[in-house]
Amino acid sequence: MKKSNKTLFSIIVLLICVSLVIAGAEIICQVSFLQKLRYWGEFVPDKDLAWTIRPNASFEVEWYPGIKQTITTNELGLRETKNPSEIDHNKTVVMLQGDSNIMGYGIQQEELRTTSKNQSIS
Repeated sequence: MKKSNKTLFSIIVLLICVSLVIAGAEIICQVSFLQKLRYWGEFVPDKDLAWTIRPNASFEVEWYPGIKQTITTNELGLRETKNPSEIDHNKTVVMLQGDSNIMGYGIQQEELRTTSKNQSIS
């Protein structure tokens, strides 16, 4: 076999091996994380935010082993129990915006900062 043929053969074998390793890693990742990612169907595309939670959703997630959380959203897809039409407009309304701390990853609906604020302001 010529040197150029040996080099070409080595490159092809190397590419096949790398492809098999990547494919194997992909399969392992998908099988390992499939159960954890099943809630992603609750998110919908949003032109301004890239994604948002589906309106009127109620689903359970397990962010960490043994820590399950139920997420419920209103008609706007916000993690709030009241819909905008149910708000008493004669009272001051405070809206909190933020990341996962305001969203309340890992805690139940009744423990949310927004829920406790609603109770203390009312």
